[in-house]
Amino acid sequence: MTVSFVVCGVKIPVLSVSVLSDKGFTTKIDHEGSTLSMNGREVCPTVRKNTHFYLVPESRLEYEEQDKYIAPILDMTKIDYWKPSGDLLIRVHNKVRTGLFTPIGVKGLPVDLQNIHPERHTIVNYEGTDKSYKIDDVWTSRSTAHRALGDKWAGEAHFMVKPEGADDVPMKDHS
Repeated sequence: MTVSFVVCGVKIPVLSVSVLSDKGFTTKIDHEGSTLSMNGREVCPTVRKNTHFYLVPESRLEYEEQDKYIAPILDMTKIDYWKPSGDLLIRVHNKVRTGLFTPIGVKGLPVDLQNIHPERHTIVNYEGTDKSYKIDDVWTSRSTAHRALGDKWAGEAHFMVKPEGADDVPMKDHS
């Protein structure tokens, strides 16, 4: 397997799991052993070091130390993702942000946008503090949609998913 890199002002080369997937690779990450595969055949094992997963090549050109790893492919603490839970859709924010979140235009939205109730419950954990805050508002309102909170935060945004054919469903408190 040959992996080409374009490296621009970074300390280590980074591979994107989505780009690997687009190229026909399957990335399996679990506690039993993580691998990079193509057509059901393992082509490269991966190893986890702290919060990064690295490819472990069989050999390296022009390197004397064969025990070095290359290309962190995933930093588990920096990824935002969807966590569906029954009629609740949760966006987990691991990447720090300063503004509130809306699901408009977000890749991987697991439901149709029109099926998301307008109310939003956001759990805010400001960077550098132990305090947690809850903000209840409406994500479809221009005044609150991407409201800036002033400081960097991570946390969760909770949305209710409307049942099929429903126009308006009251939001339950899931905190």
